[in-house]
Amino acid sequence: MLSRDCCYKCCYVDFCPIVPAWAVSIHKAQGMEAGERKHDYINKVIIDPGPLNFEQKNTPGLLYVSASRARSIGNFLEEFPTDSSLYWFGPNMSENRIRNCSTKKQDSTNNRITCKRVQDRENWVRFLISRSNQTLNNKYTQSSIDNIARSSLKYALSKRFNLDEINERIMIMKNSPNETWKTLKRSEKYTVPKSFFTL
Repeated sequence: MLSRDCCYKCCYVDFCPIVPAWAVSIHKAQGMEAGERKHDYINKVIIDPGPLNFEQKNTPGLLYVSASRARSIGNFLEEFPTDSSLYWFGPNMSENRIRNCSTKKQDSTNNRITCKRVQDRENWVRFLISRSNQTLNNKYTQSSIDNIARSSLKYALSKRFNLDEINERIMIMKNSPNETWKTLKRSEKYTVPKSFFTL
């Protein structure tokens, strides 16, 4: 609170100055970091993590994404650091929630199991890494690279497509995949659920 005397010094007023502020959603803040550095667009992150059920069933990793926007959690030697860029709001927050954000309790026991969405995501990441390793392990000689480049260039020069034809071919590839892709697409091991990228 501030006090301000009148021009005659006979009376005063107590008031609380208000500073305009605005908020940015976590999705709009992708790639940004909150902190007190000169060029930081955001200074503080205030997170309401919502119900635990919502994160575990629908959006695994949402809490991690929002918390990772903060540049610092302050002086960890203080019980309640005042220089933190990260603050919590709401009744659903605890240290245990952060430590176990990818697991949930089983119905019949107190054992914790990994959420199915997290398992699906880990399977998808493992598949992508395995495909990447296959590409890295293939040994290409300079002559084989030259042959691939020549045949690709020859094909590209022999075929000219307008934009409509390109769009049509993309739709055909998407709607009528070859047998290898059909098999992988049906496999639960490599399939990400349709709801994975939605809130």
